[in-house]
Amino acid sequence: INSITSTTIDETTMFSQLPPANDDDDDSSNHAANNASSNLPWHQKISRALHLTILLTLSATTFLLFLQTQAISLRLSSTQSQLQELQHKLETSTQDIEIQVEKQHDLTVIHMAGTFALLSCLISSFHMTAHLRKMNQPSVQRKILAILWMSPIYAVTSFLSLVFPPSAEGYLDILKNFYESYVIYQFLSFLIAVL
Repeated sequence: INSITSTTIDETTMFSQLPPANDDDDDSSNHAANNASSNLPWHQKISRALHLTILLTLSATTFLLFLQTQAISLRLSSTQSQLQELQHKLETSTQDIEIQVEKQHDLTVIHMAGTFALLSCLISSFHMTAHLRKMNQPSVQRKILAILWMSPIYAVTSFLSLVFPPSAEGYLDILKNFYESYVIYQFLSFLIAVL
């Protein structure tokens, strides 16, 4: 603390010993400043040189920090633009993948529906051909054949409603409903014929 106060006191005495500067006579003021600095003791000269060195060092450090801050902000802005571009690419690729997965899912559903519709048609046709080969009671077996046609018609119309756009689904529903009412009539006729 003593060294700080002595340095402060030395500086105040140093500045009080300097003659006032005249604006008219620049050479004389420079000469007077040189004389005042030459009249100073060596420890004040060193102190003044140290203060000047510290001031220059702080100025240079501030300038370098400013340059580094500018460089970092430039890098940050370029990195941010790269991140935004990457995020946009990621969003578009995610949307493309979702569209492809949706198409693949639809294709899988159509394949499964087609497989089961074909299986239903094959099993029904096997039963219908068995009834056609052995037509022992034609009045009853015709009604059974009409009822057996229900499964392939439902399977094919359901498969076609998956394949075609939703506007065609209404026409296929009409076909299914008409045949359903016909099957109900044939079933009642079958019950009357058997009983």
